[in-house]
Amino acid sequence: MACSRYGALHAINAQNKAVAERDGMRTYEYNPEVMWENYLKLNAMAEWEGATLQSSLDQMVELSLITGYTRIRSQEDMKASLLAFKPILTGSQNGDWSYVRDYKSYRLRSDGRIVGHIFCIVGFD
Repeated sequence: MACSRYGALHAINAQNKAVAERDGMRTYEYNPEVMWENYLKLNAMAEWEGATLQSSLDQMVELSLITGYTRIRSQEDMKASLLAFKPILTGSQNGDWSYVRDYKSYRLRSDGRIVGHIFCIVGFD
């Protein structure tokens, strides 16, 4: 549902903070709660239909919140993107989100249900 919008806004906030710190400037952070509520005012069905990552990114470009996006195709691309202060959004269609919440580790669902979710990656270890 709102995970794509929240993920995108957290990515924008992380990028804004990294660039501001690098340039010695103050940062501006978007509030995901407020942005999601504003989005629902424009599209009330979004809460029930869900918002795909692709449509959220397209709308962010339209609103000039981001200048664009590209696909990551390798681990090297992922590291290069993060080192350049460019967060990554990704997702999964069949994660066991109760398990992730409780144990802080990803696990596939065993019941066969498809339940999507979006992640925002801002660094690596």
